[in-house]
Amino acid sequence: MNWNLRKAEQALARQDRDEARVFAWNALATASTEELGILARIAEQLDDELLRLEIERRGLAEEPEPAPSSRSGTLVRAAVLAALVAAVLLSNR
Repeated sequence: MNWNLRKAEQALARQDRDEARVFAWNALATASTEELGILARIAEQLDDELLRLEIERRGLAEEPEPAPSSRSGTLVRAAVLAALVAAVLLSNR
């Protein structure tokens, strides 16, 4: 787990909201996608609207792009094969 995230949780447990806020913002820089959920909970407990908005923005930006469909890969291979066949046929003339 992110060191800053752990420190934010510990500070929050001690009711040290200012220290928890600093560690939460520091954790944001290196938080993984899974850790953003924990960080969002901390931001909620701190009632830090800016932190919540930034977590939401980063969470959406870090969604993995969808994998290309196998159909597009098949079409590319078919086009390459057609070009090779045409090149072979034209070179035999």
